[in-house]
Amino acid sequence: MQDFFEFLLSNKSSEGFTSDLGNYVNDAKHNTRWREQYMTWERMQAYARDEGIQTGKIEAAENALKLGLSVEQVMQITGLPLEKILELQKQL
Repeated sequence: MQDFFEFLLSNKSSEGFTSDLGNYVNDAKHNTRWREQYMTWERMQAYARDEGIQTGKIEAAENALKLGLSVEQVMQITGLPLEKILELQKQL
């Protein structure tokens, strides 16, 4: 157990289990397939995050327009372009 905790703290493996664990970690670091999968996952997360932010801005703009705020005020609040706000205004 002590060898395991020393491995976690220092990333230096001794013999036996921690040596095998160190080899697995090293293999994982250099596995190009895993790296590609991770980068693809990261990219998908970034797209989802951006899409969520955009959806939130649109919902905020709709709510602000419903409250009777001016187009200029909604632009300042949400950062959306004028064209998008005018489009939302027509839909309401």
